[in-house]
Amino acid sequence: METKYALVLTGSTLPGFAPETVWPALAAYFRMDPAKLTDQVLVRAPLTIKESEELGKLQTLQAGAAAVGAEAEICAPDGRPALFVLLDGTPRGPMPRVFVEERVEHGLWPDRLMIAEVGSNQWRAFRELSPAAPAMPAEEVAVEPDIAASSARPAGYAPTMAVDHGHSLAGVRAVDESAPAVLLPAGETIHAGFWRRVAAYFIDGFIVGILAWIVGIVLILGVAATGGVSAMIAATMVNYIVMIAIYWLYFALQESSPAQATLGKRAFGLKVTDDHAHRISFARATGRFFGKFVSSFILGIGYALAGLTERKQALHDMMASTFVVFRDVEPGQPLPSTRPPMPWYGWVINILFMTVVPLGIVAAIALPAYQEYVIRAQAMSGMMAAEPAKTAVATFYAAQNRCPESNEEAGLGSTAVAGGYVSDVSIKPECRVVVTFAGTNAVNMQLRGQQIELTATPDGGNLVWTCSADGIPSGMLPMTCRE
Repeated sequence: METKYALVLTGSTLPGFAPETVWPALAAYFRMDPAKLTDQVLVRAPLTIKESEELGKLQTLQAGAAAVGAEAEICAPDGRPALFVLLDGTPRGPMPRVFVEERVEHGLWPDRLMIAEVGSNQWRAFRELSPAAPAMPAEEVAVEPDIAASSARPAGYAPTMAVDHGHSLAGVRAVDESAPAVLLPAGETIHAGFWRRVAAYFIDGFIVGILAWIVGIVLILGVAATGGVSAMIAATMVNYIVMIAIYWLYFALQESSPAQATLGKRAFGLKVTDDHAHRISFARATGRFFGKFVSSFILGIGYALAGLTERKQALHDMMASTFVVFRDVEPGQPLPSTRPPMPWYGWVINILFMTVVPLGIVAAIALPAYQEYVIRAQAMSGMMAAEPAKTAVATFYAAQNRCPESNEEAGLGSTAVAGGYVSDVSIKPECRVVVTFAGTNAVNMQLRGQQIELTATPDGGNLVWTCSADGIPSGMLPMTCRE
């Protein structure tokens, strides 16, 4: 049985040769388009570029490659499936298994190297492979002495996988489409971080917010023309549903489109992919969008996970198995080695997010609390203004065993005014003291012109006071006046 040999282009240059001269010369030697050699072949080296039972033919090709400075090795496959290897996030190969074993054995590649057999879709560590090669007849194992000599490395050889990319040659296959898809690894040059996504989302939110606002105005104006409270309630519900639909279609249609990104993400060079860097479907984009409701319901923690997880996934990304990556990340292509800088407008948006939004939240909490404090303080001033009248009523009651029916009878004059918030304090029949707040702008709207009524009830010779204020919310009154 004839032995089939394999010529593997390693993608490295021989000592003393510069890559910028080697690869154009190699393309010319193999009668290839230089761009095809670079873009389709070298990016996937090491790679088997020729298999033949004629050892002499392969040795001739090897010698021709060496003459222009390209390293190629000849090995004898042992019948086991060829392998793809994952280097720098890019599938390389296929190449004979013995070639991979030799590199691992000599420490050129680690034994944790991820590999996949041709025809398989599963990546695993090289160390998980069985080290034993299948038994072969002795006559098939024997390799002619000149093979070892022809594939021996020259003195001073040092593989430089970063210098090149290497692959197959003219007449031989280019990129092997049978290479299994590669799961996106973690990496700052691959996945977009939290702040870049925040800035992109702000742009998207602004755009969709304007669209939703326009639609809402049209609906409300249409209902206003017909009138009716029930119609207005129905329009509000319809407006809410339409607003969700606008947001959903905006995100789902664009993220499943060929651009794979919304306008905000495009502004920052981002896109949404699946875990193999492929375009996602409309259904998956829809699931990702509605997953954002879950991220929001847990106090926004789902969004914050984009800055904490290894591959920068928010909770809705995990639910939909999606990733937000940089535009240059493409399936089957070398992964980017540099991280694009944040555009200047991204920093502006983030600064606004870090300042305006927190201030807005604080204001939304503090202003109502302050306003409530002011109302309570003004209400308390009304209670204090009533104290002289209450004292006069108690004194009169102790002397006459009944309550006075007016300020004059109690000896207070026609009115008893105290402070700029109270316009009148009047003693009324049936042991009542009525405090009326002023109608000026100095008084809060919820108190303006309102009254607090204090009523005395005899109890064993003493008076017990209670108060009520029908026009003032209970929460704004002093504790003694709350029901």
